[in-house]
This record gives sequence, C-alpha cells and structure tokens, in this order.
Amino acid sequence: MTYDIFPHGKMLVVERMVEEKIGKIHLADNTTKTPQLGTVLKVGPGVSQYKAGDRLVWNKYDGVEVVIGLDKFFLIKEDSIIASYEKRDAGESAE
Repeated sequence: MTYDIFPHGKMLVVERMVEEKIGKIHLADNTTKTPQLGTVLKVGPGVSQYKAGDRLVWNKYDGVEVVIGLDKFFLIKEDSIIASYEKRDAGESAE
C-alpha cells in the first residue's frame, strides 16, 4: 500500500541516518546529541525558502515524526531549519 502525504505549511523530510564509529563500536545517531539531517521530499503551501531535494539540518526535537509502515518521516516548519547543505566531491572547493 502506498500513501501520499500533503504537508500543510510544513516540509516532509526523510531522515538521513548517521553512524559514528568509536574504535569497533558503532553508535547510531539516536545515541548522540547531534542535529538531524535529511532531504526534503515535499513542500507544503506557505514554504518559500526550500524545495524538494534540498538537504537540511534541524534540531533533534523540532518537527513531528510520522511513521507509516516501516517508513519514518518528519514534518518540519521552515523556521525550524538551522542549515542547509550540499554534497561536494573531494577536491572541490567551497565558494
């Protein structure tokens, strides 16, 4: 079964999982106090600064977590975003 989610005044974001390795121990992102990272899937009406595909950083406890089946998403307000980021190739300099 598939669902279509329509964010109203928010963005639908899928979380990017981050693991930190200390020696031979892997810590999942939920054991650290790092911000959340994710990619925008959909943008609701009233969101003007971001678009689908943008990569964002937000505080761990901002937004609403939505779980549908095995999929986990976040509904996040535009003003909860603390940064956006782009993936660069190694050797490519920042402008």
